[in-house]
Amino acid sequence: MNANGRTSARAGTPGVLAGFGAELSSEAEAGALPRHQNSPRHVPMGLFAEQLSATPFMVPRAQNRRSWLYRVRPSTEQGDFWPVPHPGMSAWGSHVAPNLLGWKPRPLPMTPTDFIDGLITVALGGSAADQSGMAIHSFVTNAPMTRKALVSADGESLLIPDEGELQVRTEFGRFLIAPGDVLLLPRGVRFSVDPVGTTARRGWWVEAFGAGFELPNRGVIGANGLAESRHFVAPNAEYEDEEATWTIVHKYGGSLFAAEATHSPFNVVAWHGNAVPLVYDLARFCPVGSVSFDHPDPSIFTVLTAPTGLPGRNAVDFSLFPARWDAAKHTFRRPFYHRQAASEWTAILTGPTSNRVYSRGGSSLTPPMTPHGITPDALERELAGKDDEKPRFIGETAMWVQLESHFLLSVTDAWRDAPFRDQDFASVARGAKVRFAKPRAEADRSSLDTMPWFKP
Repeated sequence: MNANGRTSARAGTPGVLAGFGAELSSEAEAGALPRHQNSPRHVPMGLFAEQLSATPFMVPRAQNRRSWLYRVRPSTEQGDFWPVPHPGMSAWGSHVAPNLLGWKPRPLPMTPTDFIDGLITVALGGSAADQSGMAIHSFVTNAPMTRKALVSADGESLLIPDEGELQVRTEFGRFLIAPGDVLLLPRGVRFSVDPVGTTARRGWWVEAFGAGFELPNRGVIGANGLAESRHFVAPNAEYEDEEATWTIVHKYGGSLFAAEATHSPFNVVAWHGNAVPLVYDLARFCPVGSVSFDHPDPSIFTVLTAPTGLPGRNAVDFSLFPARWDAAKHTFRRPFYHRQAASEWTAILTGPTSNRVYSRGGSSLTPPMTPHGITPDALERELAGKDDEKPRFIGETAMWVQLESHFLLSVTDAWRDAPFRDQDFASVARGAKVRFAKPRAEADRSSLDTMPWFKP
């Protein structure tokens, strides 16, 4: 990681802090970090020790997340909170219906809009108050968050850009992220998002209420593959010693509140712990798949998961469909017609952009047990393929991500009624040509039970 905190350096480079869930530490001034205890009576350099507990104290050690921050001024130096009305943010969704919904790319703002101003809550499942569930928000921004910081008391966050670069400052240090990166922010970490350059930026903010995100178990895959812990990179400590009026915007119970602070919240000189912001380059995800016939379930593409405590019924499964080889023979190679138990939300992060759902910035929602699938044109192209086709490389033109949730997702008024919603999206999988032909002879009937490529 270089001096301005950019994350161009990755795991394996000397000096880079890396490791999902690892105990990490960093100091911006040599000797600022206490060496043998967390809370000495006299902290080096006259700093204040402050613990950030991102999980309850008594969760098992393997799931316990906390960090110690050593700051110029304590974060208590702020006033009381007051409610902040926001037309785009919502604590509850308004629309629960089993219809397919799709949205074209959200237009970028033409007037000055910072990250908070540009938020719209897309959908929610469960409840922040119950600490079980999730929320999806869209953001657009073309202006910096000047002396303003945001923090979620509701859950752990993922920032997922799909348009342009963003500089994200946190209490632990700063990041530079772009489409293809995902930034993990522990619950309670204050952050500020600024666009890099003069053009507008866009993306998604996902919250997991409750346990937070973890790497999924690999099961029969074994020890390797999917996302590696060492590829999650933390920032180096840096601090701002500024006495000035800052606005701290606090997301609590789905609503926004604000308080005035007397100083910059980014005044942490040293830190250590395992509740640490981390950036992950999605290009480092190692997909696995079929090398014979048929397709495994899309769960093999899971990058991160936020469990509920019920096996397999997770608040969020964050999955990626990257560029990869498809080697399954005699197999319908596009996404199949499907009905699933989970709510499924899909977005496209990279690739060409157009005024369509299936382009960069487009998104869609599939409720549980609602049938969905490919377009008739794609069906015809696939069925026109030959049985002896060779392996092919797929996914080069666009990077897709998907969120699956055990919860029913309720869409907000602001997102359901957005002018860029594709009102005809539900029809995309309709119109398949019927090919059924009843066998006319015994010979025809027996041929249905054979696979010419399979010889016992």
